[in-house]
Amino acid sequence: MPDDDGLGELQGCVVEAIRSHRLRDFPDIRELSERIDTGVLVPLQLEPIPTVTMIVRAAGLRHHANEVAFPGGKRDPSDTDLLSTALREAHEELGLPPDDVQVVGKLSPVPVATSRYRLNPYVGIVAPSRPAWAPSGEIARVLDLRLSALVDGTHEYCTMSVPWADRQYIVPVFVIDEQTRLYGASAIVLFEALSVLLPCFGLALPRPRMIG
Repeated sequence: MPDDDGLGELQGCVVEAIRSHRLRDFPDIRELSERIDTGVLVPLQLEPIPTVTMIVRAAGLRHHANEVAFPGGKRDPSDTDLLSTALREAHEELGLPPDDVQVVGKLSPVPVATSRYRLNPYVGIVAPSRPAWAPSGEIARVLDLRLSALVDGTHEYCTMSVPWADRQYIVPVFVIDEQTRLYGASAIVLFEALSVLLPCFGLALPRPRMIG
């Protein structure tokens, strides 16, 4: 674990990397008016071990059951914006208080291939003093993924070619374990987050294996 000075420098690097990152404009097969925007949180813990947290959605859910995702969902009338949505959903799904999250900035909106949703991701640094995760009934598992495990082969980084908007695109896939794969829009969000953040930790994604 870095000392206070090192932690402050690391946090500053993360903030600057996210805020200076140029957002991408992903092609879509739907009209924008057909999309339902959702707010999702990318929870990043800097200590004691740099970690990004994801969830496995419960089997009984109506939409995207059993999928690996970031905490988030549709905007409620009480939400002032999609960031408020992301923080509220992270609180409801993980028991993460909004006051324990330092919101750093936004990543690129990503359309979901299998539904009308579009992900609007926000990166938040989670306080080390945050309470233990208290997953709701919508969550089957909480995945605290060490950044080092995402680059050293513990969780394998792969790519595959998929048709989208009249073209073939190379998209990321992360094999978390034998039963768990991260693919689709959430995998694209994780890949973008890692591409921006890993240099702050002196890490880099390995050359991926092409699958499928």
